[in-house]
Amino acid sequence: MDIHNRDRTTPIVLSVQPTIKPNKITDEGAKAIANSPHLANLTRLDLFKNNISPAGVKAILASAHLNNLFHLDLVSNDIDIDAAMALEKGNTLPKLKVLIMY
Repeated sequence: MDIHNRDRTTPIVLSVQPTIKPNKITDEGAKAIANSPHLANLTRLDLFKNNISPAGVKAILASAHLNNLFHLDLVSNDIDIDAAMALEKGNTLPKLKVLIMY
């Protein structure tokens, strides 16, 4: 679609899938993401290699704003077995279907 020569009644829909990798946002960045009401419609979040520890994972899990998250990539972070088990239960992110971590 040529967005400049389009019928003005046709909406433009842009799909945004934030990829924050590898920026080393640490737990502070994970907490900022978890606390942002602007991310309520977010369905995919890639946080590959960002030095996120269990504290950052717990913030994401406790977020009141990430309920639509479908896909979460936490590969190459500092996640221990307790954080991994909490993620596996999936009861805090009701729509989460894809979880990638190792």
